[in-house]
Amino acid sequence: MEPIRLSPRAKVIVFWVLVVLALLFFWRVRDVALPFVWALVTAYLFLPVVRFLAQRTHAPRWIWITVLYLVGGAVVYVLVTVLIPVVGRQYEEFLKAAPGIISDVQAYIAEHERIEVLGFTLNVQAIAENLVQVLGDLARRVPQQALAGVTLVLTTVTKIVIYLIATFYFLLLGDRWARQLVDLLPERWRNELAPLFQRIHALLKAYILGQALRMFIMGTLIYIGLSVLQVRFALVLAIMGGVLELVPILGPVVAGTITTIVALFQPQPAYGWSNLTLAAAVAILYVGLNQLEENFLIPNLLGYMVDLPPLLVIFVVLAGESLAGIPGLLLAVPVAATLHVVLRYLYARMMDRPDAFEAWVAEKERPRHEKLRAFLSRLGRRLRFRRAVSAVQRPAEDEGGRR
Repeated sequence: MEPIRLSPRAKVIVFWVLVVLALLFFWRVRDVALPFVWALVTAYLFLPVVRFLAQRTHAPRWIWITVLYLVGGAVVYVLVTVLIPVVGRQYEEFLKAAPGIISDVQAYIAEHERIEVLGFTLNVQAIAENLVQVLGDLARRVPQQALAGVTLVLTTVTKIVIYLIATFYFLLLGDRWARQLVDLLPERWRNELAPLFQRIHALLKAYILGQALRMFIMGTLIYIGLSVLQVRFALVLAIMGGVLELVPILGPVVAGTITTIVALFQPQPAYGWSNLTLAAAVAILYVGLNQLEENFLIPNLLGYMVDLPPLLVIFVVLAGESLAGIPGLLLAVPVAATLHVVLRYLYARMMDRPDAFEAWVAEKERPRHEKLRAFLSRLGRRLRFRRAVSAVQRPAEDEGGRR
C-alpha cells in the first residue's frame, strides 16, 4: 500500500493549522501556563551562568543548579527577615495616610477650581475628580484584596512549587529543547531562519537583562534621592518606582506623579521648605533621573533597543493590559518587538531582497557595540589619566616631605 504523501502546500497548511491550534490552546490555559512561562524566562536568564560553571568545573549541571537555588533561598530569607518588615511597616503607614492625602487634594481642588494657562482655562476639579476617585478606590480595595488573597495561599504556594520545579527542569535540559525544535525544520529552513532566530534571541536576552538591571538601578537611585529629601514612605515609593520601570513611558510618569502628590501634602517638610518646594524638588529629581536613564543608562549600560515609536509603545502596553491584564502589560513590548523583527524578515523575503534583513540586523547591532566600546574606552582613559596624575603627584609630595 502506497503511503500518503502531502504536497508542499498541504504541508504548509497543516503546519499553520497546528500553530493556530497550539496558540488557542495556550490562550485558554494561560492561567495554568503562567508558572511555566516565568520558569522559562528565569531559565533563559540563568542558563548562561549554569553552562559556564558546569564547563569550567566539569561538575554535573544539577549541582550548580542546586547551588543557585540555595543562594536564591538565602537571598529570599534575608529579604523576608530584613527588608519585608520595613516595607510592610511603611506600606501600612502609607495606606493609613492615603485618605488624608486624598482629603488634602480635594480641599486644594475646592480652593482652585479653575487655572488659566497660556490663555486657556482648565477646570482642575473636573480633571482631578477621576484621579481622586481612583486613589480612593485603590486605598479601599488594597486591604480587601489582601484579605481575599489569604484564601488563595494554597494556590499561590502550588504555583510557586510548580515554578521552581519547571525552572530546575529547564535549566537541567539547557538549550537542548530549543535545538530539538529547530531540528524539526528542514535544513534549508534552518539556514534561512538562522539570522531571524539570532536577532530575536539577542533582542529578548538584552531586553530581559536590561529591564532587571534598570529596575534595580532606578529603584536604588530613587530611594537615595527621596531619603536625602526626607520624603515619607521613601522605601515603598522607590520599590514602586523600580517596578513601574517595567511599564514603558507610562510607568515612570505614574511613579513620579504619585510621589510628587505625597510630597506636596507631607506634614513638616525637611530643611524648612514649603510643601510646594519639596514637591518641586521631587519632580526635578524624577525628571533628572529620567534624563539620566534615557541618555546614559540605556545607551551605555543596557544596550538594548526595541526600535518601536513611543506612541506605538503606549498603544501596545494598553492593548496588552486590555487583552491579558498584568502579564499582558509586562509582555506587550517584547512580544511587539519580536513581531517587528519577524515582519521585517517577511517583508525582505516578499520583496525578494534577502540581504536587506541581514543588513538591518547588522545596522541595529553595530551601534550598540560601538557605544559600549566607546563607553569602556572613555572609562579606561579616565582611569589611566588618574593613575598618571597620582604617579606624578606622589614623587612631588615625597620630595616636598624630604625638604
